[in-house]
Amino acid sequence: MKYRFGLLIIIIVGALLRGVGLDATSYHTDEKTVVRTARYLLDKKTLEPKRMSYGTLTPYLQAGVLALGDRIHHMRGGRGAKQPFKDDLEQARALSAFAGVITILLTAALAREMLKKRHACFRSDHGIALSAAMISAFSFLAVQCNHYSTVDSVMAMLTTAALLVSLKALHEGRVRYHAGAGLLAGLAAAAKYTGGLVILPPLLAALIGRKHRAPRRNPAIVLAGGLLGFALGMPPAFLTTNRFLSALRFESHHYAQGGETILAMGDHTGWWNLRYLFHTGLGPALLLMALFGLAWMLSRSSSHALAFPAPSSLAVFLIYPAACWIFLARYPVRFDRNLLPLIPILAVMAALWWNNAWQAMKMRRRTALSILAGIALPLALLWPLSKDIVFDWQLRQTHTRDQLKAWIRTHARHKKIRKHTTYHRAPLGWYQRHGYDYIIMSSHSWEPILGHPERYPILARFYKNMFKRCEIVALFENPWFASDFFAPHALLNSATVNIYHGPTMAVLKVPPLDAPNSGE
Repeated sequence: MKYRFGLLIIIIVGALLRGVGLDATSYHTDEKTVVRTARYLLDKKTLEPKRMSYGTLTPYLQAGVLALGDRIHHMRGGRGAKQPFKDDLEQARALSAFAGVITILLTAALAREMLKKRHACFRSDHGIALSAAMISAFSFLAVQCNHYSTVDSVMAMLTTAALLVSLKALHEGRVRYHAGAGLLAGLAAAAKYTGGLVILPPLLAALIGRKHRAPRRNPAIVLAGGLLGFALGMPPAFLTTNRFLSALRFESHHYAQGGETILAMGDHTGWWNLRYLFHTGLGPALLLMALFGLAWMLSRSSSHALAFPAPSSLAVFLIYPAACWIFLARYPVRFDRNLLPLIPILAVMAALWWNNAWQAMKMRRRTALSILAGIALPLALLWPLSKDIVFDWQLRQTHTRDQLKAWIRTHARHKKIRKHTTYHRAPLGWYQRHGYDYIIMSSHSWEPILGHPERYPILARFYKNMFKRCEIVALFENPWFASDFFAPHALLNSATVNIYHGPTMAVLKVPPLDAPNSGE
């Protein structure tokens, strides 16, 4: 009863953190594409989207949510102004928030399942499960991504579920669990292609089980379940195979070469991912706890009085995050959202280490150390929780782009204005010759460049020259997102929260053509 009540409180808090700000006017770079795909599928009554780069399961689910929203609006007699894309976006974001809440529940279940065949003499699985659920609920990366109507939240929910059912298949050896884990892995791949890596845990569980009681056909059942799940979640892959293969090639090239995501690229992606989790995704203390938990589990230096997963459970549990980390580290493209499926796993590792450290100090009757260990997790959770609260508050504020539009209406309604982007790098003389009065610049364009001038020397000189020659007549910035509070600027060489929300907007006055050095 206490366990269920504690889990209910965590779920409520996690839902509140994810539910606030779903109507924000700031957008993730992929939101418009995914939501408009869902609307296209619904309006055209088709299963085949215009593009398949993202996978189709999430747009299918979103289309179902949009259909429900349309039905409710119709039942109300069409009362109230309906703004198609804005309403669609909020409803699709609600689906992501819901998937995030379900992931919290799955994280608690994952922690308990991993310890089923453990060496333990005390009832610690409830405490470990609640701790893991809290870490997953408060993780800033999870809260951030669960606000977006993209494919990542659904994929992370499915990968966590697939890992959970894989452990059940290992522990109980029932065919339905092997088939279910494969089915969930196929659905995860249909949500986002990288989710297909989660087929490894059920395959390993089936292969380990063959040595004991599981039928020989179980690996084939896992693969059949995976194929069925992928077919259910992405039927165009079988109906229009050429288009599907073309989409796979595009995504492979996208991750290998970057294309338009050149500002989200760099060397040593694995090290960048670790730094991002340390500073932003989990926070310093929680990530260290997770790493200590991993080292402790691998060392197997445990007492019989402490919770410890069986070697077979540990192998099934770790094979997916290991494969995912190696896969992501191979590519120069850096997307923080790719790390979302690892959050539940890291949460379980951190919770396991913290509970064992606390119990060890209590058993040795080291009162002071026991108190310090006991408060370590609550203190560690303050880091992501503070970011979550400020993040939700910030989403409710006037977006910098809206502030800019209000300034233009008041001060520059009849002026000739051009928005400067990374892809439109005309020299200052071009603006002067075409008679522009102002240039609008976003930190989305200049911050990644000036933050890494060694990688973009030509562009760095270009931006420095623009700011040197042009007077800044107006500057709009959200102080929280302009600071290092959410993500250090050293990590800006990626699609981080600093870019998605509240970019600094600068209005530069174009100097006269005859001004000294103005055309350089």
